Amino acid sequence: MPPPWIWALALVATLVAGCSGGPGAPPRAGGADQGGADQVDASVTLAGPAIATAGAATPFALSVRSSVPFDSEHLHIHYARRSSDHWDTSIYTGACEVRSGHVPADVTIPCTFAAAGEYYLRGEAFGGATAAEGVFVSSEVKVVVQRGAAGDTSQEPLRRVTVTAPAQLHAGEPATFRLSVTGPSADSPHLHIHYATASNPDWSPTWYSGRCTPSQGAVPAETDIQCTFETAGTYYLRGEAKVDGGTFASDELRVDVAAQ
Repeated sequence: MPPPWIWALALVATLVAGCSGGPGAPPRAGGADQGGADQVDASVTLAGPAIATAGAATPFALSVRSSVPFDSEHLHIHYARRSSDHWDTSIYTGACEVRSGHVPADVTIPCTFAAAGEYYLRGEAFGGATAAEGVFVSSEVKVVVQRGAAGDTSQEPLRRVTVTAPAQLHAGEPATFRLSVTGPSADSPHLHIHYATASNPDWSPTWYSGRCTPSQGAVPAETDIQCTFETAGTYYLRGEAKVDGGTFASDELRVDVAAQ
C-alpha cells in the first residue's frame, strides 16, 4: 500500500484541478486598454470615414477577433469630444447603436453626430451578456464632423477646410496664410481665418476671437488671407468657410510668432 503522503498529494492535485477553468471558460477582462494575467487573445478594431456630416447616420465597421469563440450581447461604439490615451466610460459618453453576435464577428454600426466638431471613437465588445464576462476595446479613431442638414444622408462630396502658414512669422508684420476649401462648386461670402491665444478642441467663433482679413469667392479654391499678430507668442488658428448656409471649419493650427 502506498504511504499516506502519496494519498495527500493526490488529494491536493484533485482540488487544484477542480478550481481551474476549462477550455470552455468565457473570456476574461482584457482588450486594447485592459491588461492582466487572465487576458485572452482577443482584439477589437474600428474603421470608418475620416469625415462625417452632422445629423447623418455614418456607418463604421467593428471587427472582433478572439482565440475563444463566444456570444456577445454588446458590440458597441462610444465616442467623446476629446481624445484620451485610455478607455474610460466617463470620457466616452456618446453612444452609437448596439449590436449583438457570435465572435469572431464583423458588424456595421451607424453613428449619428448631432453637432459639427471633432469626435474620438472606440469600439467595445463584451465577452458575453455583461461586462463581467470580459470587456475588449479598440484603439481610438478620430472623425471630423462637418455641419449639415439634420437627417441628410446624401452622398454629396463633403467640404474640407485647411490652413497653411508661412515659414516665419513676426509680431506686427502682415503674413500671408493659404486657406484651402474643397468640395462642390459654390460661392462663399465668407472665407476667413480666426485665431486665439489658447487651444480649444472645437470650433467656436467666440473662442477664436482674433480676426484676419476676410475674403470671399467661388469654391473650391485656395485663397490668400492676411493675418497680423500684434505681439509675439503662440497662437491657435482655424480657417472658416461659409457655403450654402453651412459653416465649415479647419482643424486647429498652432503657430509661433517671433518678436520683431
